[in-house]
Amino acid sequence: MLSANSFSAKDFYLEPGLPNYFIRGDSFRFQVAAFQHPPGQGADAIPRRRPRGADYSGAGHRPARTQGSAKLPVTGTATATGPVKVRFAGEFQGKQDEVELNLKVHSGLVRDTTSLFGSFTGAREVKLPLPAYLSQAEAGKLNLEEIQAVITLSGTPFTRLARPIRYLLQYPYGCVEQTSSGVLGLAALRGLIQSGHISGVEIGDVDRFIKVGIDRLFTMQIGEGEFGYWPGTATPTPGGPFMRWQL
Repeated sequence: MLSANSFSAKDFYLEPGLPNYFIRGDSFRFQVAAFQHPPGQGADAIPRRRPRGADYSGAGHRPARTQGSAKLPVTGTATATGPVKVRFAGEFQGKQDEVELNLKVHSGLVRDTTSLFGSFTGAREVKLPLPAYLSQAEAGKLNLEEIQAVITLSGTPFTRLARPIRYLLQYPYGCVEQTSSGVLGLAALRGLIQSGHISGVEIGDVDRFIKVGIDRLFTMQIGEGEFGYWPGTATPTPGGPFMRWQL
């Protein structure tokens, strides 16, 4: 039986020092370390398989050796997006070890939002322009698993406020500045939400957020209507007028 302080280790093992993912086009350089126990004369860790989506080199390099270990530099470029399997294997004095890792090469694309406004009656075809990277020759190099299109139809231009409002309702921080900014923003939009102009946002959720925020602000109020930065702060916080309004 092993005690709480016991541990076991291989006589020879590999530790690749690479990140969990790359962005397409990244040039990378990392090391694969090989360790032997007890310390010996070193080991050669050589990648056996070229991963899809990356050009790299490693075999043929002479490892840099320290006592009981050897380090092999691996360099290359991430050339395509998608999942990648990378395998490293090494051998020392008849002892072997092999490590296989699952990585991802991301495209590096960012969120793109397009809004169209107008009015029409009857049937009409509306064409939504696609980002350039989806309509040019580069489109063939994209990983479709990384692309998601969300189309929202609304009879009001206020629909674009739905996402920022939901963000406010989930905002986890609560100093006086953050709390008062959230309360004031939602209070200003409450009428639009109550009248149903902003889809996907419930007036009950907004009212609960405003009440909790106001109650929290009362815990920060000191003196003649000034506010501390956090509940329990004994000195007023200098800043804009929103930190000094009287409740």
